[in-house]
Amino acid sequence: MLTPIARGVHRVTAVAYLGFGGLLFLAPAWAAERFPWTVTPFVAMTIGGWCIGVTCFSWIGGRRGPIGAVLPVLTFVWLFGLSEILVVFVDKPAFQVGAPLAVPYVVSLALTLASGGFGLLELVHRAARGEDIHGGDSGSVAAGVRFALLALAVLLGALAIGVTFAGTVSPATSGKVFPEPVTLFTVRAFGALNLSLAIGALIAAIRRSHSASVWLALAAGFLIVPTLIAAFANFAAFDLANRPLGAVYVGAYAALLVLIVPFVWQHRAVLAGAES
Repeated sequence: MLTPIARGVHRVTAVAYLGFGGLLFLAPAWAAERFPWTVTPFVAMTIGGWCIGVTCFSWIGGRRGPIGAVLPVLTFVWLFGLSEILVVFVDKPAFQVGAPLAVPYVVSLALTLASGGFGLLELVHRAARGEDIHGGDSGSVAAGVRFALLALAVLLGALAIGVTFAGTVSPATSGKVFPEPVTLFTVRAFGALNLSLAIGALIAAIRRSHSASVWLALAAGFLIVPTLIAAFANFAAFDLANRPLGAVYVGAYAALLVLIVPFVWQHRAVLAGAES
């Protein structure tokens, strides 16, 4: 398992993200006016939903038990922090450093980068020393689950790459997918999230670890639920008759949740058997 210091960093990160994400999620109009780049209340609430999901990822990453079981989760946490910081760097002219929520946003990302990095470095160090990082794993993941993970990785990766290179006028920014026009900064932030999830899913598929797949699915579920709540709370913004791609936005998250919930429930013994 992780050292107490590494676990402590994960816990601090989770608490910080829960506070920041909860503020955006519960007070989106207030947060949108103070956000470091131009967002609508809907976007602010959605980003708050991501942060609540990252809270779960970080908390799981710092759990007791074999580090190998949470390798995909640790990877997501580290990559999410890194990729979102890169978005700030690439689009820094649009980032308003004087905005009230600028510092909390950057501090949260820095903590995410640090917590994931602590976990990954410790994992690499122990593996290099020949230590067992997997513990009593619950076996290999089923072929169907591995295929689903690979398919998810490809789809999310392609989406992330597509939006990264999107122009200022594209379906991603013009309100044809997300129901409101959004800035390129927001689109790239979406892309960074999707890329982090894609690589986490890819690692889970490559490792073929049953327990790693269950932990990743649990964390992803906690990211999807608040994102869907934000969508349904702002469903009036959707015009599915004229912008049918909006249905893809909601439908994709809903379909993924429908797959995740029974999978996690069926294999809940993996979670119940872990040290907390």
